[in-house]
Amino acid sequence: MLANKNSKHGNGNETIDYGWCKLKPVISAEQIKIRTEEIGAEISAKYGDNTGGIVVVGLLDGCFLYMADLIRQLHIKEGVYTAFVKVSSYKGTTRTSNLKVVRDLENDIVEGKTVLLVDDILDTGYTMEALTNYIYAKGAKEIITTVALDKQCCREAQIKVDYAGFVVDDFFVDDFFVVGYGLDYKSMFRELGGVYELVDLNEKII
Repeated sequence: MLANKNSKHGNGNETIDYGWCKLKPVISAEQIKIRTEEIGAEISAKYGDNTGGIVVVGLLDGCFLYMADLIRQLHIKEGVYTAFVKVSSYKGTTRTSNLKVVRDLENDIVEGKTVLLVDDILDTGYTMEALTNYIYAKGAKEIITTVALDKQCCREAQIKVDYAGFVVDDFFVDDFFVVGYGLDYKSMFRELGGVYELVDLNEKII
């Protein structure tokens, strides 16, 4: 089924045609919902009685949809605390040592705490590796990681996510670019409830 650019859909069940590109469905909103509930239940079972609760740290900008859905599935007796961090690469670099924090964590919110670090997608792994080291340096007792999507074919850093929603490599044979559910192309498509492959891109029409 093909939906036009004015369609109210975005649940990952239909191809969306914008004229200058198409979005092919990969993971539906319903699949994401079920998997997020499973991850929430797994984390709650392991950390529900955790002393001091748990601090959920979201990596901006892409984490917001997944983080919002996930924290509503957490059942932690001593509370769920939330915070956000934003990093950027120095111009022309992507390696761990060249990441800089542009929005820092507030005060000592992670000191002595168990931290759940949340991102939309794990690809090279450099950002997650850098943030894990950074948050430990701020005094975190333990850090667990979760991402909505794990793109293992791009991994370069020596890091493995603790809770992955979907391994997106399983859906593709060749290289791919996905959007939706927090992931963007030039700040577009984050709002879509499903995950899509961006295809037939013709930027001259934009």
